[in-house]
Amino acid sequence: MPTPLSTIPNVYFEENFQLENPRTFDVVSERAEIVKPPQGSSSDRRNSTNGSASAPRKALATNAILQEKLSWYMDTVEVHLISSISSASTSFFAALGSLRELQSEAADSVTRIKSLREDLQRVDQDMAVGGLEVVRMRRRKENLRKLTQATEQLSRVVDR
Repeated sequence: MPTPLSTIPNVYFEENFQLENPRTFDVVSERAEIVKPPQGSSSDRRNSTNGSASAPRKALATNAILQEKLSWYMDTVEVHLISSISSASTSFFAALGSLRELQSEAADSVTRIKSLREDLQRVDQDMAVGGLEVVRMRRRKENLRKLTQATEQLSRVVDR
């Protein structure tokens, strides 16, 4: 179980985090004093054996502690990010697999629809041709009936 994010100060999660902001800097640096090197040349500092040698060491120790804390905070956030990405990637890849399956089914459906449209077009063509044939045959039947009537009428006239 990773270290909870609540152990990291909230200032690091602020949307407008700017280290230049004095309040932010105080929180991040834990209000550590900035130790300035003593006045004088670098040879004076090397030759001095009193307090000038201890101030830089103290500043370095404080700096190292702050750097270690920042590193620990970053490691904690990184572990949480990895965990979140890992759990999200599982569902992402499952969704991606489902999407590919849906795309495959959609492609199959499009192919079937295209085939059905072609079949319907053939059926429509056959029905249209068949319908025209039926109309032609009815007209022919009607013409034959009229011809039969005319022939019978002519036959009756000839018989009289």
